[in-house]
Amino acid sequence: MTLASLHPDSDAHPAFAPRLPVELWLHIFRLTTAAPDALSTIYEPFCSSTDAAARADATLRAKCTLALVCKQWRALAHDFLYEDLRIGAGLPALCSSLSSTRTPAAHRARRAVLPYTSTASPTAAPPPALALLDSLPSLSVLVRPPLDPRSPTPIFEHATDAPAALPALRRLEWAFDGTGAAARAGGLNALDVLLRAAAPHLHELVLDGRLPLPALRQRRVRLPALRTLRLRRGAGACPLVARQTAYWDLPALERVVLEGAACAEPLDALWEAHGARLRALELGRGVSRADAACMMARCGALEELYLHVGAAEDGVLVEAECVHATLRRVGVCVDAGAGKALPWARVAEEVGALAEGCAALCEVALYVRAPEAVERSAEVARLRDALCARGRALRLIVCQLA
Repeated sequence: MTLASLHPDSDAHPAFAPRLPVELWLHIFRLTTAAPDALSTIYEPFCSSTDAAARADATLRAKCTLALVCKQWRALAHDFLYEDLRIGAGLPALCSSLSSTRTPAAHRARRAVLPYTSTASPTAAPPPALALLDSLPSLSVLVRPPLDPRSPTPIFEHATDAPAALPALRRLEWAFDGTGAAARAGGLNALDVLLRAAAPHLHELVLDGRLPLPALRQRRVRLPALRTLRLRRGAGACPLVARQTAYWDLPALERVVLEGAACAEPLDALWEAHGARLRALELGRGVSRADAACMMARCGALEELYLHVGAAEDGVLVEAECVHATLRRVGVCVDAGAGKALPWARVAEEVGALAEGCAALCEVALYVRAPEAVERSAEVARLRDALCARGRALRLIVCQLA
């Protein structure tokens, strides 16, 4: 039995094969593989840089899948296939593709993940990744991820140079190596060298992990355009990280984001050096009310505060009065986790404590996954009435939570 015998009228009625214009295919591909938060330097509350990196990895896999479908789709996907680079074992092939005279793609690269294994210096020869970075004029995001414990430890025996220039760089994500050996090699492996040489227009800096003592540098670094400083995975509880930021001149800094656990006391040097100019502060999960109150007190001009409220077992509320004269907006990320009821009573208690001590407060925003749960909550209705009675607004914002 053949296909023709199943459809005897197939000759009279040929199958219709629609053809879309190239512009529509490109638009479909773009929507399918969009990961704007991985490339953006515009601050969005509760947008974790770790989650953004995971979405970027998933997007890159989708791009590679599209490029493998057929030659036509590969040609269409070429423009955005090289937007997000992974620099690793295939570095020679990547350099060849980016410098191809037939379809040059170096100007397409906007984000690059550069592990320490690709910038090791076992010999005096410069690492090939250095020349690659110099060939990316549109690179806006550079990621130095943590060392993979499953990989061999890279060797840093010789000094390396820094990139000649990264004029488009707007965000730098820097994970400290645990031993400080990379920082001692200098150049591309030292944060202060890279900041001075290649990041004059940096808008956002992400510091990841604990800073080893050999990596601490007292030389003054000026970052005139830096607006957002993120501390994640232990950096928010490391005194050396805070001391390192105190040596920097950050005239435009307006917000600090603490992802994960953080304490007020280890960050004393940060608040002393930059607290007076901060306008926004985002606190990660697990920050107690006592630490939050201490951080707020060190930021005298604070106008916006963002905090997480999870399930009751996520942490014990510490009785501490949060008093602030200039705080105008509070954002609360309400997320109890999978299979748990949303903690509206905790939300009302947290917001109530802030409303009592912050006379200038005029708006409270609740960030949630689904607005239906908020509309059914009697606690939220009472909270809204209490805020409205004092002339304050309660907003509901639906967002994608981790």
